[in-house]
Amino acid sequence: MKRPFLSATILCCALLPVVPGCVTEYQEGQAPLPPQPRDIPSQPASLAVNKVAFYPELYVRDTNGNGRGDRFDATVYFWSEPYAFPLHAEGTLTISLYRTGDYSDPEAEPVREWVFDASRLAAARARAWPGPCYILHVSLLDDDQRGGDNLGLSSVDLVARFEQPGRRPIYSGLSTVHLDHTSR
Repeated sequence: MKRPFLSATILCCALLPVVPGCVTEYQEGQAPLPPQPRDIPSQPASLAVNKVAFYPELYVRDTNGNGRGDRFDATVYFWSEPYAFPLHAEGTLTISLYRTGDYSDPEAEPVREWVFDASRLAAARARAWPGPCYILHVSLLDDDQRGGDNLGLSSVDLVARFEQPGRRPIYSGLSTVHLDHTSR
């Protein structure tokens, strides 16, 4: 009975130097060292936006207490694929509000539009977890929006369009916002 155990022990000892080992830079009982920080590559100056990610709040807020939603915030990211990080860019962003389902109709006109020119867009610059972004505050009660917050609609579709000088416009995907279920 001892002979098979002895044979197995000798075999393990013979193979032990062949097994690859691991090298650590810390002593027994010490926590491993954290990885060295790396610099994020800087944005090349020649990047042009080719993708817009537009994330409005799902439910609007009722800021004037009349029971109808009138304000939502939106986060917007600009990308220049294949560059892996979002970026800040110069240009104009227009948010268009359509009746739900109308956007696919080529003759449909937006019910409302908000234009964020270069100065308003620069003022909205922010930084979120993924990187540079814009936080926009959109209100149906803005001075240039006729009719206030009484649209007679329970939900609307929103699209963002970004325009840079000398380039074709870039459109975001379609986002639906609910006007009848307001958040406070």
